[in-house]
Amino acid sequence: MKLQLFISLLAILILCGEAKADSRVDSLPQNDSLIIKLKSVRLSNYEAGPVDSLITHLPAGIIDYKIGASRNLKVADVLFIHYRNDVTVAVFVKSFTHMDPNVVNSANPTQNWVVSAFRQENVAYSIIYNGTTCINGCENEFH
Repeated sequence: MKLQLFISLLAILILCGEAKADSRVDSLPQNDSLIIKLKSVRLSNYEAGPVDSLITHLPAGIIDYKIGASRNLKVADVLFIHYRNDVTVAVFVKSFTHMDPNVVNSANPTQNWVVSAFRQENVAYSIIYNGTTCINGCENEFH
């Protein structure tokens, strides 16, 4: 249990570090309209429903999507939804029916991780970050 927690935190910190290394600007101020909208999303309303239903209710301005592995580097379990200035929505899935979360090719470890298939999976929980600061879903941060 502690190992899973440690690996989850490490993955999030690494991804946040990658974002800063990509020359992204620091977090947005708390009164920014994007932050206000993301704070108001009732994430629990989307748990056990398709990831896509959450995405359709997120504010406009999504830059990209990236599937990651937080617990076991060979098994996908999180979709990172990136906004400007290092704002990220992390959507976690625990069981898969539409996408094989396992790495099938170590030379290209994400080759079978397809965002469109991940979007059909059911949300376990979600967390929203403004830089490295949790702003919504924080009760799930140490899941």
